[in-house]
Amino acid sequence: MEVSSIQHDVEDLYLNQGEFQINNFQYRSVRICHEVKSQRFVTNLFGIVKTFTPKKQSLRGTCDWVVTIELWDPSCYPRTEGLRIHLFSKKENDLPEITEEGQILLLHHITIRPYRDSVQGLSKTDFTFQLWTRNLESSISNTFRLFHVRAEEVEFAKRLGICWQKQFEHHTVESQTPAIEVHHHNEWGALKDRENSVVTLSKIRPSQRFTFYAQVIKTWYTEKNFTVYVTDFSENEFFYPVTRETAPHMRWKGPQGRYSVRCILWDEHDFYCRNYVQEGDYVLIKNARAKLDRIGQLECVMHGDPGQKYKSSIEKVDPNVPELESLKRRKRDYVKNQEVPEVAANSVDDQVNPFISHEINYPKTSNITAHVFNDSIEIPITTISTILHSPLNSITSPRKHRLRVQIVDFWPRDLTSFCVTTSDSMSSEYKWMFVFLVRDASKTTLPVIFYSEDAQALFNTSTIYPCDLKVEKQVLLRLRERLFLVWGNLEERVTKLLSKGVSSDQIPKEIDETPWFDIFVMEYMPLINTNSKSTSFLSKRWRAFGTRII
Repeated sequence: MEVSSIQHDVEDLYLNQGEFQINNFQYRSVRICHEVKSQRFVTNLFGIVKTFTPKKQSLRGTCDWVVTIELWDPSCYPRTEGLRIHLFSKKENDLPEITEEGQILLLHHITIRPYRDSVQGLSKTDFTFQLWTRNLESSISNTFRLFHVRAEEVEFAKRLGICWQKQFEHHTVESQTPAIEVHHHNEWGALKDRENSVVTLSKIRPSQRFTFYAQVIKTWYTEKNFTVYVTDFSENEFFYPVTRETAPHMRWKGPQGRYSVRCILWDEHDFYCRNYVQEGDYVLIKNARAKLDRIGQLECVMHGDPGQKYKSSIEKVDPNVPELESLKRRKRDYVKNQEVPEVAANSVDDQVNPFISHEINYPKTSNITAHVFNDSIEIPITTISTILHSPLNSITSPRKHRLRVQIVDFWPRDLTSFCVTTSDSMSSEYKWMFVFLVRDASKTTLPVIFYSEDAQALFNTSTIYPCDLKVEKQVLLRLRERLFLVWGNLEERVTKLLSKGVSSDQIPKEIDETPWFDIFVMEYMPLINTNSKSTSFLSKRWRAFGTRII
């Protein structure tokens, strides 16, 4: 629909129509671009710069210059994000000279394409633009990309500016960075100083980047990304008021109210947290982008470079570092002020409320089974949680650990498959190969591999040897009796559950009757392709050694 008179309500054009025409040029709203997620198309846009990143040159590929903006218009729901657009050019001067949020931007020939679970805009080689300051001064530049506007575009830009002021006038003081307006050459340094300074979660606001310490309350993941809820026990009016009642599907165990923020992690941040971070851990999150979601609640998003797996901007931190003292003090105050029923207070632990820390109580030496002997190696006891979540790049060579554990599951399910055959054209040979899933006092499980000589050493007798256990019934019987000493009636209970139709992944892992014992494990990283010049890793592995049944 053509705008025959600029007196039309600009908000009505964006919200109710979504497509309009000015001087024979067709424009689409941000809302329409977000709604068409399944296809790629080229369009013109007219909106406000809500956030932006300074110009920078790509260090790879074509080495083009790029500026990234978030474009807002009146079709965006209140307090939600706009459309992320990347503008590319061979020359730095051919890109718009954006110096502050709130500038009005007209763009022609922008490709809108699906990106992850949303959409993004990319400039075409022939894109053109016009940029206004807040007082409606046009860009002064000799770039060939400038679009020469008429009075209708200027009047429309003026009305867009009025819409921006109506929506964001209460955020103007917080969102502006004076150093960017006055000292343009210090823009990047001022931005980096703000990103690197550590703040409490109560201080974060939309459309900015922040660094903060927090404790992980809840985690979950999809094939695309990893999501964590974190808190530092400071309250923020922009946070969603999460409680067990408002989010029953989440089985919420964290602080009640506006104390927690959702962080959506992509690329190397996803990789790091998926492998090393669990509920209850303390983390340092650097340079997180704060934004408002579709219902107007604040969340943090961290994108990255998929090729930089080991350069995450999220780090696990030791709970005893001085930087966490203020967070822990707020946590103690929060817990102290909660009305906890007496029964619940006596039974609370890290699994029920991961934001309340408790000391891990190892079973005493007198309570572990006398049927297991370990080689005389001076290795201190550690927790599975500690070794499981250590960074990948810290493993430069195999590492040895000592664990105090129970066996809670095993693979394969059938003991006759504990031996595998390695055959060639000349002969066949049997070798031990099986896995125990062990659990320690931190309530964390670890799969421990027993292979060949290490498995034979575990059985500690010549009467149990690798063979076809389906044929050698006496060896199978002696094997079952030997394993009873370290896992009790675990095999019987697992077999009974499987016979009742319980799937393998639903076997309970909380088995208190299973004996406790110490075990040595070797932690290492197997190579995927030894012929490749570049070293690539599959994941960590843990193999038992130096442990014997007596």
